[in-house]
Amino acid sequence: MYLFYILFFSIIQVVKQIVKQMSSNLSWQFTINIYNKIYSFTILIQEITNYEKRVSAYL
Repeated sequence: MYLFYILFFSIIQVVKQIVKQMSSNLSWQFTINIYNKIYSFTILIQEITNYEKRVSAYL
């Protein structure tokens, strides 16, 4: 459960970054960079949930 709070917090941080980027209107490369981070982050979440499912299956 604690893990999900960490994930939620980091999602908020990423959203803050995007909002900051949009307001300051920086380079397009930076936007692409953030989207790549979000994409890899969602993959990480999927990996964690899969791991938790496997662990709960063993228990």
